[in-house]
Amino acid sequence: MARTIVDIVFSVAILVGICLHYFYIGDISIGTFYLVLIANYVGARYLLMSDLDFAIYVAALESEDE
Repeated sequence: MARTIVDIVFSVAILVGICLHYFYIGDISIGTFYLVLIANYVGARYLLMSDLDFAIYVAALESEDE
């Protein structure tokens, strides 16, 4: 559970940093902004799905022990 929360906080922090650089600082182009948003989405989805896969694996092992 804690790992999932840390992954979400990490992804949101990256998203805030991306938006800060694009909207306020303005040092990245629109194309780079979209590419980084896509990369952040894919990375966050991978982290959250790996947590889900791990939870399913642990649940399967626990049910196998019973």
